Amino acid sequence: MSYLSNEELQAKFQAADSEVTVGAQYYHYKKPNFDPYTVHGIVFIEQTQESAVLYSPTGGGGVQWVRTTKNFLEEVNVDGTKVKRFKKAE
Repeated sequence: MSYLSNEELQAKFQAADSEVTVGAQYYHYKKPNFDPYTVHGIVFIEQTQESAVLYSPTGGGGVQWVRTTKNFLEEVNVDGTKVKRFKKAE
């Protein structure tokens, strides 16, 4: 596997950063009435060089999660209706 240049990684970072707001809170579609998740940053998965979102439950507990940016932003089908997997809190 060839590695991306710093410029290519920076471009991927900027693209992800323009779609996901670091520091913002997002609700997961399965738990819209629970505490939201806080986004801590945009990171890269070393093996695939995909951008990913680092986030954790706002309530704490020390658990952090990571999802590819594509997965974080995708829409899912819920009872025949497409909804965002994570919706930014207003």
